[in-house]
Amino acid sequence: MATCVFSLKKRFLRYGIASCQQLTNFLPGNANFAPQTHFAMAEVQAFNLFYLIGIIRRYIWYIAALLLLTGIIAVIGTMPYFYPPEYLSHTLIYPTSPERFDVVNLFADEPRVFVYGDSKEVEKLDNLANTPDFQLAIIDSLNLWGEYGVDEGSAHPKFEALRVYNSRVNTIRVAGNGLRIEAYDTDPQRAADIANLVVREIDRRNRHMLLQNRHRIAQLYEQGMQQMRRQLAVYKDSAKLVRRQYDILHSERQTEVMLDRILQVRIRLNNEMARLKAYENSLRPGDTALLNTRARVEGLRKSLLELQSENSQASLSLPKFRDGYDEIRSLEEVYIRLAASIEATKEKLEYLRMINQAEVSTIMVVGEAQPADKKARPVRWLILAASLLVAGLVSIMGVVLVDFILRKQTAQ
Repeated sequence: MATCVFSLKKRFLRYGIASCQQLTNFLPGNANFAPQTHFAMAEVQAFNLFYLIGIIRRYIWYIAALLLLTGIIAVIGTMPYFYPPEYLSHTLIYPTSPERFDVVNLFADEPRVFVYGDSKEVEKLDNLANTPDFQLAIIDSLNLWGEYGVDEGSAHPKFEALRVYNSRVNTIRVAGNGLRIEAYDTDPQRAADIANLVVREIDRRNRHMLLQNRHRIAQLYEQGMQQMRRQLAVYKDSAKLVRRQYDILHSERQTEVMLDRILQVRIRLNNEMARLKAYENSLRPGDTALLNTRARVEGLRKSLLELQSENSQASLSLPKFRDGYDEIRSLEEVYIRLAASIEATKEKLEYLRMINQAEVSTIMVVGEAQPADKKARPVRWLILAASLLVAGLVSIMGVVLVDFILRKQTAQ
């Protein structure tokens, strides 16, 4: 504050010194003294606040007459005959999130519930309410052509109707991802009807858009299920071929059979080898019992080798069974995953069909618009004050310009 005061004092001091220097030039005895007229002296006067106050005092009656005339025109122009009073009805809506819930529930493993929509959904509703098709639907529904002073037989009736509609109906985004619907009209009840109809039409069109999206998603799901069923049939046929190739009818049961057979062969082989060892110690080398026992041992060894060898020609061997079992197991895992995917897709498709039949609102209305009991516009005092301010500034600039022109002409 002290700095501002010092700056102003310094400026006025500079202007005072300059004015004194100009006055000394006109004193007798000064080398620059020359008789001049009043206007010629004023020509060299600096443009400052004192000069502006002097000009206003000189033309005060002209300025006052212009302000009075402007005030009268402003008052007459805002009279109901020229500017009918308009009433404001408004309501507030918040988008719910059925689309976000659908996306999460249809494409994620664990659904999450979102109560309200985000800013993108508010933007979608705002854009939807400001399309020409939407606005013309509101005008047609309430037959506002005559109210808006539009002749439907004119060259551009839609353009004129939309121009008036946009000046009376507004959508404003508010904090908290809300959308405020405002409607002005000369009839308070009609203003409330317009605001409520805008809300209902936003909800209806948004639900229609969501329904179309769900139908497209349902078609994609049906196509995906058909493709998965075809893949399921291919894997099922492949598993059957592998079972026939490896002679594996039932994987789990035959695993037990295979292991049991190998175990039995090993037990028999161990018993025969123990008997052979006893016969070799007690019988002669050419004894028939010894020879038969030795032959059975060789046969059991060969059987065990056939069961465990990879190059075995037997129809049932452990390596072949293992290879076939691994291949069948991989095919069955893919088969099980496809079957589970088909079931999950079927559940989602049923969910889509269920919600398509339900009439669920996509917006939450805080409260319906009510007819106003007091006009919202025009605000006469504000129009009058603005008109007087503009007229005052224009008149001051005008008298300054006139005074400058007169000085110029006098100097010439």
